[in-house]
Amino acid sequence: MMLKRDNYFYNTGVKFIRDPVHKADIILSPYEISIINTSEFQRLRGIKQLGPCEIVWHGATHNRFQHSIGTLFMVEQILSHADKHEKSIPLEKRIVCRLLGLLHDIGHIPFGHTIEDERPAISGRHTDRERIKALFDKSIGLALDDIEKLMDDPQKRNVGIGMRINKKRKINSLKDLLIELICECKGESDAVETKAPKVPDELQIYIDIVGNTVCADLFDYLRRDAYGTGLRRDYDDKIMFDFKIYNNRLVLDVFGNKAGRSGTRTEIVHLIDVRYTLAERVYFNATKMWAAAMISKAVEITQLSDIFLRDKRDDELLWLLEHPKLLQKLLNETPKTEGNRATFKGPNVDAIKECLGEGYERIWFDAWRKCKNEKPDFEGAAKLISSYKRRAIFRPIYLVTESSVDKDIKSLFRQHFWEYNSSLFRLSLELFLSRLCGIDPWEVIICCPDPPMNLKFANPLVGPFFSDDKRYKELSSINIMETNDPNVSLLVKGAEHVCQCHWQLWRFGVLAPESLSYDIKSKLAGLCQDTFRVSNELNEYISAHQNLQTIVESNITEAYRYINKKPPTKDEIRAIIGGSDKGRAGQPTPGAYFIEDYIDIISNMS
Repeated sequence: MMLKRDNYFYNTGVKFIRDPVHKADIILSPYEISIINTSEFQRLRGIKQLGPCEIVWHGATHNRFQHSIGTLFMVEQILSHADKHEKSIPLEKRIVCRLLGLLHDIGHIPFGHTIEDERPAISGRHTDRERIKALFDKSIGLALDDIEKLMDDPQKRNVGIGMRINKKRKINSLKDLLIELICECKGESDAVETKAPKVPDELQIYIDIVGNTVCADLFDYLRRDAYGTGLRRDYDDKIMFDFKIYNNRLVLDVFGNKAGRSGTRTEIVHLIDVRYTLAERVYFNATKMWAAAMISKAVEITQLSDIFLRDKRDDELLWLLEHPKLLQKLLNETPKTEGNRATFKGPNVDAIKECLGEGYERIWFDAWRKCKNEKPDFEGAAKLISSYKRRAIFRPIYLVTESSVDKDIKSLFRQHFWEYNSSLFRLSLELFLSRLCGIDPWEVIICCPDPPMNLKFANPLVGPFFSDDKRYKELSSINIMETNDPNVSLLVKGAEHVCQCHWQLWRFGVLAPESLSYDIKSKLAGLCQDTFRVSNELNEYISAHQNLQTIVESNITEAYRYINKKPPTKDEIRAIIGGSDKGRAGQPTPGAYFIEDYIDIISNMS
């Protein structure tokens, strides 16, 4: 059998879905409908595209089901302009592009970007091979097998079936091909710059069209997110006319005469600017980020796994987190997996000394040694989600923005408070701060976004450079000083300006409930100042009257009063502090901070 239009889009089975965002009828073949009707794909109806953004933008309730079908539609729009007469991309490859657009988000779990990227609380991502393979082993895989049966052997070879990825992996089926492609559609959360492709060059065109930089995924979610949030921002579809296929890559022809006449360079800068507007107003909105951190911490302190979340929807996850006993019962019935939990050897003492100064590594080290605790806190998670649902969103007590820190401190914060393997340290420091303030551990949340701030979208392949060996380049690699083309300046400078504005959105915060008393908030703010050694930008807590020293002295006084029924003198306080510091030369032991520590010390001194 040979794959043809009439046996893929046969009339009796074709369906049209009216899309309110693109204002168009999206044509779906019977085979695509069979994929959409699987339970694995239908689950995407319950996973919101923008996660907790509806806390701020009440219309932002669109889901990944809608986005996936919209991405398929935008694939067709790109193909119809970049390769009108199917000279570069024949029918069988176009169908693979459509399927990749339809399935590129199939691996998403509830609040996926929130708990995988923004404040990583679980291992794995929506493009992980094992996760995608598990989803394809059911009904979706059978539907893909039916499509593969339509192809003859030359068509199978042409799309990539039979190709070897490396010594260990070979593409043996359409299902294998799509797994490889989905895993390579990394999205914006993985890197600032486009990484070298891990798939063979012959397959890179699929990635470019669906999930690279300026691609079908971007075109759909920009328009859909703006529609859902009510922002009056959009791009002009005329940009599609300047797509070309060159050396099996999707490129934007932006420096030719036709591009100059049609305003393509201006439109690319506008497209990047639209993406920045959504980042500023929606994706990195402060309230949304704080709400997302609450959900992430709830998942983290219940130690939910990637496997447990794969078949869940947003509302199911929130409901389970609010019902601790049922959640514990379900977790006990879920197969345990090796290597699911993060591993952390301890804070990077040398980096802390270099960035914050000599002696300040002691607090970080002590927090890790005294408070590392992997016991799940189901009740704390329930309280977090209850607060989230009531829109009692935590607010920052301590806040640092991009302009306040250099790249070394941001790198230090990233290593200890953003990376998944550091989640254990993040939890231990949150526990340390909460115990010193006398509040519950779930009431302190450290929120540290990844400093690169997802800038992959600003790096398409552009050209042509007729005087250069490499005709098309990534936008970020273009050096204005090395080219004589005066048209380069507008595009490169415009993109650089947007990138600079985008980086300014980074902010590091320590969050707590607004319902806490001012004294406790002030105490927490003072502790954070001593812990992170960067000035607090929140004016109401700049002059916090308590810090680590005063809290320690207060704990000593309470411990002394507990044992001796009277307060200590200043000399006695100094003696107790001195006694607690003994034996810290060389590899230090955890210091004394809490009341129970000083009860032991005072008892021994007596």
